[in-house]
Amino acid sequence: MNLKLSNNNLSGVIPNNLGNSRLQGVDLSSNDLIGEIPTSLGRLTSLIGLFLDGNRFSGNIPAALGKLSNLESLNLGKNHLTGAIPGEIGGCSRLLILNLTGNNLTEVFPVELTSLVALQVLDLSNNGLIGGLPRQFGGLKMLENLNISHNNLTGSIPSTFVDLLSSRYPSLSTGSLRIIRKQQRVMR
Repeated sequence: MNLKLSNNNLSGVIPNNLGNSRLQGVDLSSNDLIGEIPTSLGRLTSLIGLFLDGNRFSGNIPAALGKLSNLESLNLGKNHLTGAIPGEIGGCSRLLILNLTGNNLTEVFPVELTSLVALQVLDLSNNGLIGGLPRQFGGLKMLENLNISHNNLTGSIPSTFVDLLSSRYPSLSTGSLRIIRKQQRVMR
């Protein structure tokens, strides 16, 4: 069972008793929903996709979402979420896509995210994350798209980033890198 109410003008808060344990998909994206994301969503144990992007949610990301062991896509981007990315999200072992772009997350980069070995897309851009990048990134062998631009990260680039790139793209040459950079400039 799926609940899709995206791209409307819905307002107010998400009810605490939303859905039941058979619910596999919740898409409330691109509405005008407010308040905190309810921790009760952590009880939706069959949930595969949770899309709450493009609303006005505030407060912290509930650690209870880390209980969603079947979750493959989590999109909380373009809200007003603050604080830390809860390390409990690392418990979503099947997570393929994690999008938290465009919030006000300001804590250190959680090393627990590096346990998401199935992760293919990680977008934490346009936040205020601080500190360095964990060297454990090399364990994310399935990662295809990583965007952590527009944060306040410091320190050096871990050598595991280079290892990760060379293992995913062994034939990537400097000429190819120039083409990629040129495409990036065109896309902006």
